[in-house]
Amino acid sequence: MKDVNTFTASYSINDRTRTFLKVQDGCDYTCSFCTIPMARGKSRSDSISNVIANVKELSANGIKEVVLTGVNLGDFGKGLTGGKDQRREFF
Repeated sequence: MKDVNTFTASYSINDRTRTFLKVQDGCDYTCSFCTIPMARGKSRSDSISNVIANVKELSANGIKEVVLTGVNLGDFGKGLTGGKDQRREFF
């Protein structure tokens, strides 16, 4: 299996007023029952500036509500390739 080591934001636009914006993916925990770390790779996330840019783009396309999503939103801030200490370098 190829390692996943980058983050790519994604969202869908359709005929609804709400969309889901992925801002985080992967997980660094190794729970015995979970396959997320193997399937999605280590925890990584978008930058705040990219999230804001994506929300502005969605708003310009008529989206009224944006729901931020991720596998483990508590890990948001670990950077595009993961491993970043979110407490020191959150922004």
